[in-house]
Amino acid sequence: MVYQSRGSAASSERVVEPYGVLIGIRRYLVAKPTTDPAGTLRHYVAEKIESAELTGEVFERDPGFDIHAHAKKAFGAFQNDSEFGEVVWRFKPDAAPHARSFLFHPDQVLEDQPDGSLIVRFSASGHLEMCWHLYMWGDKVEVIGPQALRQMAQEYRRSDFPSFP
Repeated sequence: MVYQSRGSAASSERVVEPYGVLIGIRRYLVAKPTTDPAGTLRHYVAEKIESAELTGEVFERDPGFDIHAHAKKAFGAFQNDSEFGEVVWRFKPDAAPHARSFLFHPDQVLEDQPDGSLIVRFSASGHLEMCWHLYMWGDKVEVIGPQALRQMAQEYRRSDFPSFP
């Protein structure tokens, strides 16, 4: 495929072994570059693939790969292994009923609190995508953890949103 790398105006040719497609805010081709001896999966933004063609070569897909398990590592579609870990959000009592109806992550755990608030827990990466989503909730949600996400989202909590997403 001919692919335009992030932050570069130049495109380059790459030969990859496709494993699947993730669809979120963006669409990603999940593939292994043939030049990577470790066989690291990478995500290629679909809109940055300028052209693609079959090579006629075959490859053996890792039989242990599960696209659903792979997708669960992220909030949305973007993954960053260095960010992966437990995420904890607390929704205020007035937002809790609405938040309870959301599927934030397939493995989420909801915990009703005595004050009427709602704690949502899951493990994932993708702090930037989480921030984009949290922004819609204004000041009705607080990031309890991880600290890096808490710091990233803190400045963008707003009290002037008249409704929930």
